[in-house]
Amino acid sequence: MRLNNIRLSGFIALIILSISGCKYQVAEPQWDQDHQNPSAPNITKVNPESATGGVNTIEINGTNFDTSLTRNKVYFDNIQADVIGGDDTTLRVLRPNLVTQSATIKVVSYDAIVVAEYSPYQITATHEMYGGFVTGLELHGLTFSDNGMLYIAQVDDRGPQYPYVIYKSETGATNTVVDTFSRSGVITAMAVAPDSQIVIMFDYRRNYRMDPATGEVNEWIQTSRSRYHISYGDFDADDNLYFGGPGLGIQVLPSGADPETGVIETGLYLDDQIVGLKSANNSLYVMTMATDSSRKLWKHPIESDGSVGAQEVVMDSTTLPAGYSPADVNTFAVSEDGTVYFGTRTKEPIFMIHPDGTPEVLYKGILPADAKELEFGAGGYLYMLHGEGEWNVLKIDVG
Repeated sequence: MRLNNIRLSGFIALIILSISGCKYQVAEPQWDQDHQNPSAPNITKVNPESATGGVNTIEINGTNFDTSLTRNKVYFDNIQADVIGGDDTTLRVLRPNLVTQSATIKVVSYDAIVVAEYSPYQITATHEMYGGFVTGLELHGLTFSDNGMLYIAQVDDRGPQYPYVIYKSETGATNTVVDTFSRSGVITAMAVAPDSQIVIMFDYRRNYRMDPATGEVNEWIQTSRSRYHISYGDFDADDNLYFGGPGLGIQVLPSGADPETGVIETGLYLDDQIVGLKSANNSLYVMTMATDSSRKLWKHPIESDGSVGAQEVVMDSTTLPAGYSPADVNTFAVSEDGTVYFGTRTKEPIFMIHPDGTPEVLYKGILPADAKELEFGAGGYLYMLHGEGEWNVLKIDVG
């Protein structure tokens, strides 16, 4: 027993000696450290100087922004903008959903105590309602004459088997009736001829011409392929008419040619379902739909005599912004600089493909959903036929 007690006492002494020789390794308390204030952010310049039509992104230049983009918050007044790129001297943000003459831009960096401010900054309206269509009835066939007159067809409230009402609008404030069009079926496209006649297409083997001065309607072109229909058509700068539809391919009525004997069959797209056709910038654009409802947009050079050159692809599944599929696309329009605007049934209704092939969403979070038709018209604005049960026309400033 005595021996055990000696051993126990020695063991305890050894432990005490070991502990007394150790130094605890603990972190220095935060309250004992000097606080390091991060450098205050500062805004030196905003580009462009104001967000007018066509400005999709805004670049904020300055100093001492956080190097981690997610740790920077940007506000225009009390509206937070999406930060999409940048570094410690530059932040790129999407245009906010705001209209004002004098917004205050604020940059809040995560650790900084000071908020950077810049004002005043002007942001103009991106769009407005056009034409005074407030009845909620379906609209089809949005088109413009060379002098800026809008023409559009409105479905009778009993359905497309009843007469359409053809409207015109010169100022956008109101619309007036041209006349009624009594053929049954859905109008798929309208175009204004060089002599100011309104050409109406609606998935039928004939198209029709309406005189906007008298409302008189006459049959015009009948296809040589009686089982197929003229669904889409457009005139080029030389007054040649290009038209086509599923199974019909692309056909051309050269300027001044007899509509009964002068139509030329190109042989293009005979096996494709054509769902859109427009002429712009000495080119013919054709949109086709596959069996899975996906779309492609093709571009052809065209000559003054109406001849059509080889195709190249403008839009397919490889050229879309994130979140879109070709099946979302309803329509398209082409600007003078070659940018193609696509109207979709999605929450963000319009995306663009620039001439260099770069895709971009137009005015994200600002435009109302569901673009049924797009057309460039009066004043160089882009006009959108807005669906989703509201059925109105939007005039969009794209710069």
